[in-house]
Amino acid sequence: MRKLKIDKRIGMTKTDMEFLLKRAMPFFGVEELKVDWSKSKETYPDIWCFPAQRRIVVTQEWKNQNVNERRKRLVHELLHFKGMEHGKKGHLEYSTFPWKDTYSKKVYRDIVGAGIW
Repeated sequence: MRKLKIDKRIGMTKTDMEFLLKRAMPFFGVEELKVDWSKSKETYPDIWCFPAQRRIVVTQEWKNQNVNERRKRLVHELLHFKGMEHGKKGHLEYSTFPWKDTYSKKVYRDIVGAGIW
């Protein structure tokens, strides 16, 4: 049974939680995940992870993004759980900069299906 623990200060939407539990975690084979809150006011980075701890940390800037962008950024961190490193992936870029990260966008689209963006 998958376990998802989310810091209440995040105020994560029910649909974002369902995306993690029912779509992203199964897609990546992640059985346990903790999402924590940082008080950081920086606009970048707004999300980071500790793969060995199965932990993702988000900020207010992450929370301010639209639903697809928030989830794409979660997917980006989950790719790190699978050992991925930043760089070119064919014609796509797996970038630490969200505005350049076409690889995570493609994987997110694969998870939820076409028709977004």
